[in-house]
This record gives sequence, structure tokens and C-alpha cells, in this order.
Amino acid sequence: MRPLRLLRQPFHGDQRTLKLQALRLGSIVDESLCLVLEALSRNDAGAGQRLVALDDLVDQDYATIYGQLTKGRLLESMPREVVVLTALAIRALERLADHGVNVSCRINHGAMDADP
Repeated sequence: MRPLRLLRQPFHGDQRTLKLQALRLGSIVDESLCLVLEALSRNDAGAGQRLVALDDLVDQDYATIYGQLTKGRLLESMPREVVVLTALAIRALERLADHGVNVSCRINHGAMDADP
């Protein structure tokens, strides 16, 4: 099934909730990546705590969404391809947030050089 066909399929209530949760996850990751870029540009070691807090939110949302995808009504009601693609997408978002925390740790430990 092509991605555009997947997007055109009607959603029932649980799938709408899942879509909103995935969009929220993406929004938190977007905020996290903006914070990483700001921390890099300013060499801000204090951004690490804020990034860890955002990463914790991402991890919680990822676990919730993944649990909904792999158990219960959603697994039975959604095409397998949609489940797999959604799981891959949320995993990629979760990894982006983890990379942001990794970058902030490098800033904290002085691995990034100040302006040359």
C-alpha cells in the first residue's frame, strides 16, 4: 500500500487519538531539536537538564503509543503496514530525542570546542 493511500483511509476514534499522540510526540521532538541547536550555538551547558526532561516525555509517549500499537483494538483494526510504519516513525522520533541528549552531554563535558 502506498503512503498516500494509507493517509486517505478513514480513521476511527482510537486511530485519531493515536494520530494526535504521534503528532504530540513529533512536536516535543521538534522542541528538543530546537533546544539542541540553541545549546550548540551558545555552548549552553545548562540546556542538558531541559533536554533530559523533554527526552523523558518522549520516552513516555513512545512507550504509550507503542503499547497501543501492539496490543488491543488498534492492532486488530489497523492494517499491518500502517502499524509497522507508525512504529518505525515513532522509533525514529524517539532516537532523535536521544541524540539531542547525547549532544547536550558532549556540551556539558566540553567535547565541543568554544569559538575558535
